[in-house]
Order: sequence, then C-alpha cells, then structure tokens
Amino acid sequence: MRITTDDTRETFPYLSMQEEKPNLWSIFRESLSHDITKIEIPCKKHESCQFIHIFLLVKLNEPLSLLQRVAESFQERELLDRADLEENPQMILALIMSFVVASYSASWKRLKKPFDPVLGETYEYSDEKDNFRLIAEQVNLKTMALFAENAHFEATFTIDLKADYWGKAVEFRMLGKNQIILKRSKQVFIFNRPITSVNNILTEKFWLDHIGTISLRNQSTGETAVLEFPTRRSPDTELCTLKGTIMDAEKKVVAHLEGNWMKSLSVISLETKIKKIVWSLDENQEVLRGWTNYTVQLNHINVKILQSLPPTDSRLRADIRALEKGNVDLALYERKRIEEQIKKKTLKYSHGAGATKLKPLWFELVVPEGESDPTAAFYQFNKKYWEEKTFPKYYEDQN
Repeated sequence: MRITTDDTRETFPYLSMQEEKPNLWSIFRESLSHDITKIEIPCKKHESCQFIHIFLLVKLNEPLSLLQRVAESFQERELLDRADLEENPQMILALIMSFVVASYSASWKRLKKPFDPVLGETYEYSDEKDNFRLIAEQVNLKTMALFAENAHFEATFTIDLKADYWGKAVEFRMLGKNQIILKRSKQVFIFNRPITSVNNILTEKFWLDHIGTISLRNQSTGETAVLEFPTRRSPDTELCTLKGTIMDAEKKVVAHLEGNWMKSLSVISLETKIKKIVWSLDENQEVLRGWTNYTVQLNHINVKILQSLPPTDSRLRADIRALEKGNVDLALYERKRIEEQIKKKTLKYSHGAGATKLKPLWFELVVPEGESDPTAAFYQFNKKYWEEKTFPKYYEDQN
C-alpha cells in the first residue's frame, strides 16, 4: 500500500472503473466457481421459507465499510451548526430534519452496499476546519455505535441493521437510538430512520427507495416533527416527494415540511405563510456517481493519519483497499480471509459454555434512568478513545 503525504485526494482508481450494474442472476452463476460470502436474510414473502440465502460477491460492494457509510451523513453537519445558533423552534426542527434527509440524497446513485464491519472494527474521522471529530465502533456482531461532535453539537447513534427479503426486494431497517444534543441550548433531540428498499433485485434494473416515517422529537420541550416518505411504484425520481408537519408541545401543527429526498427540504410557517428552503443539494460537490468530495476522503490515508490510527480502523482493511485500487480479485481473496477470521472470532466469543465475551473498547451499553424497556438501551461513548486509541494493551485480543 503506497502511503502519500497529501492531505486530501481528488479521486481513486475504483471511480474510474466502468460502472457495472448489479445482477443477482449472473452473480449466482458466477458464484458456482468462487468462494463466496453468505448472508442469511429472513424471507417475509413465503412463510414456508425460513431463510433465503443471498450470496454476495465483492462485485456488490463499494469500497467503504458500513461504519464509514454512516459517517458520511455528517457531510451536511453545517445544518446542525445552524440549528445550534437558531432561535426559532420550528426552524431548529426543520434544520435537524434536513440533516437526516440529506444523508440519503446520494443513495439512489450508489446501489452497491458497504462492506460489513468486523467485530471490534473502528473508524475515526476528523476535520480541523470546524474541530469536528467522529468515532464509530462495531460493538457486537450486529450493532455499531457512533459518536460525533464539534463546537455546536454532539451526536450519538446506535444502529442495528436488519434485513428482510420480499421476493423481488430487500428491505433494510436501521434500528436503534439516534440522539443529537445542541450545545448552546443543551436541547436533546431523538429520531428514527426510514426503511431502505432495494427493488427489482433479480434484474439489472435495480432501483432504491426510502419509505416510512421519520419522527423527530425535542426531548427538552416536547416539540415534534414528522416526515413521510411515500412508497414509489417506479424509479421515477420525481416521485421521491416528502410531506410532513411540525407541531408544538401542545400537538398543534405550526408548520409544514415538503421536498424531495434527492434534492431539497423546505418549511412553510402556518402563521406567516412563508416558504423557506432549509436544505438543497449542492451538485457541485459530486465527483462521480454519487461520490462527493467529502465521500472520497473517507477512506483516504496519508502518513499523518496512519501514525495516529489504531490497528482496528476501517482504513486498514485489506479487502476495502484492494477494491478501492480496482483489484477485484484481490479484494475477493482478502474478504474471504477476513470472513474466516470472523468465523473463528464468532465461535470464540458467542458459542459454548466457556465462551468469553468481547467488550467494546470505546462504548458502554446503558439504559436510560427510569426506563424499564430493555430495547431502550443504547451505546454511550466512554470518552477514552482520543487519548488512549493507540495504547497496545487494548488490542492484544482484537486481531
């Protein structure tokens, strides 16, 4: 791996490769002569079918880990900075809702999935321009946790990715608690994420949709916002409309939200009747096929970054780096090797009477005070990472 001294980069070899539309039938045929990774997805369409086995080669991946893909949502963190400085409670909710929506704007162009994180894998990202920093960790076999902050906000996400197969579509649900704290006012906001549906998976005409509802609540004041993602019946981008409302603490509707999750979100005050665009997509940021200048930097590594990384960081994964360089065969080999390591680690930490439990290094599972529902538990950052991330004692058993 060649290590550069450049602070940033403009592109990498993967982006210059000819875009290949995923086709599961051709991948099934190709899998007969390859070692492959198997993912079990519960089948919802046929009750008699306990599991549909979908075999995914590296050809269905893009060169990012899921930890990096979630970190990508902070490309539009300036919306949270604005929310922290805003006085109007309606606009605060609209800005935070826009931050959530903006994270889905490039997804329709990038249908390939990120690499599944390895147990114990971490990812950090920082930007000195606004003193932003982020740390994510795969805290167990199914769940990732993330903490991000700058001078204006703190964000804590716990994400448990679930997948359901429906015959011609696969639905992905990112369950778990998503919390944002605005530092100036100390107000706390929580929200959920919409369902992501990948449609027509057995043909070359894949298309992606986001469906369901985002509910955003100001825990400090009781004000709420709700945004509906309607189900589309075709890949027509003009149908990606959004409709929603903002309500005060007495549940009175005080504003409407409308837009398109690929392009923009606006708020209309019922008092003034004025429509204001809160967020709109900056198309000048795109490098190619939904990859922006920000996204291109997520897996960038230089001498300065390398010297400060722990051995568990996503940037050091050999399969992702090989795919980024355009070497699909090497990426497939490295992925197979990593999958074997995962199997061994899974057996060690989750099976048998003598199994030991691998604890997350940087997050702790907590249950909110007074909460009796065990599903309300979430992973909280222990604030040790930035000072202790390169201590060798932490990685003796992490491989």
